[in-house]
Amino acid sequence: MWTRDTAGDFWLGRVAGPLRRAPRNAAGLTHVRRADWLDRPYGADDVPADVAATFARGGRNLQRTHGAAVERRTAELWAAAAPTA
Repeated sequence: MWTRDTAGDFWLGRVAGPLRRAPRNAAGLTHVRRADWLDRPYGADDVPADVAATFARGGRNLQRTHGAAVERRTAELWAAAAPTA
C-alpha cells in the first residue's frame, strides 16, 4: 500500500496483521490492521506513475490503483528496500 505525508513524500507499506477493533482515539475509525512500513520515503518520480496520478486526484479515501505495471514496480521497490530478517 502507498500513502503520502504532508510534505508530499510517498511511503510504501504492507498490511501485516488481522483486522481488529480500533482504539478509542483512532480518528473515528472502527477497525484497523497493523502495517509494516519501509524506513525511507519516495519522491513522485520514484513511485509507479499511476500511484502518483491517484494521489494527484486528491482523494482521501482508500483506493486501489490498478495495473500490472503498478504491482510489479511496487514489488520491486519493496524487495529492494525491505529489511531482511
